Amino acid sequence: MFCDRCGTSLQPAQRFCDRCGKEISGPAVAPYPSPNRVEQNIRVLGILWLVVAGIDALGGIFMWLIGSTLFASMSQMSPPSGLPIGFMQVFFAAIGFLILVKAAADFAVGWGLLKRQSWARLATIIFSFFTLLNFPLGTALGVFSLWVLLPAQSEREYAQLAANPAAAQRTTPVP
Repeated sequence: MFCDRCGTSLQPAQRFCDRCGKEISGPAVAPYPSPNRVEQNIRVLGILWLVVAGIDALGGIFMWLIGSTLFASMSQMSPPSGLPIGFMQVFFAAIGFLILVKAAADFAVGWGLLKRQSWARLATIIFSFFTLLNFPLGTALGVFSLWVLLPAQSEREYAQLAANPAAAQRTTPVP
């Protein structure tokens, strides 16, 4: 129990606050339980993964379009000698496709975090290590994801959230 004026801890039978001297007329105010680190950051983390998925999807579409349009039209024109137009077309289209696959995986991780899926914590940790290589946005997201989800205490906190996702979303205080 705590004083409702200064927040000092009080004994159940205490009539006056030791710190500020306020008289405790009724029951002392119990503080609202503060959410844990995973509960505080899981929504933001899920949204950030969805944003990164969108950025990756735009990049993948751009690369695929370059491969399938620009180099395809260059192959019909008279290309400069020695320029491997066919290889470049396939290369850019393949890179675009791989980036789109990564975007789909990032989207799945973000959606899993928002829906408090039990598999999402481990998948996020795995993808965070790969995302660290995408400087600067991916590096920041990877470090933040690992900070939130990697500690052993976070595993227990996430398991509690995943066990009852509806209750976790209802009890999270709105700042």
